[in-house]
Amino acid sequence: MKKNIFASALVAVVLTMGFTSCEKDNGEELRELDISPITALLIVENAEGQNLLDPNTPNNFVGDTIIAEWMGKTYVMTDTVPINSETARTRAIGTYMYGLIYLLIEDSIPALYFGQINATAHYDDEPATIHWPDGSTDVISITASYKWSEKKGPHDFVRKFKLNGKVISEGVNPQITLVK
Repeated sequence: MKKNIFASALVAVVLTMGFTSCEKDNGEELRELDISPITALLIVENAEGQNLLDPNTPNNFVGDTIIAEWMGKTYVMTDTVPINSETARTRAIGTYMYGLIYLLIEDSIPALYFGQINATAHYDDEPATIHWPDGSTDVISITASYKWSEKKGPHDFVRKFKLNGKVISEGVNPQITLVK
């Protein structure tokens, strides 16, 4: 009889610990959303189709300052991905805004990478302004949203990009060719 009471008490304690040890926030379980970040890849060409980020192209932008402005912050083009305590996480990796980065894609094509923008936030035609060395600007506007439900989780994603007011991509992160 003592064994049954002890076993029942042990089961009750274990179940109580199991139910009360769940991580909660305001009465709801914390969830991690796996939504790909918002990014844009920029190829910059002259009227002849030559890449202005290539040092072999006459009148190129190599070595010049290129700036992006997004939501009140300024990002100066760099060729280095910043690694620090924010980017070197050991658990779920969240979105980290690297800014505007010069890199080589595919067959050594020079390009600019802008991002990562947090895709769990909602944006309504939010402008990212690129300031070019020739004094011109381009505005990439971003609209992004999704719905959330307990049954489906995140769903009904909207992701739309405009370049200077004209829709250039819907649903996917774009590769944008700009002519300067």
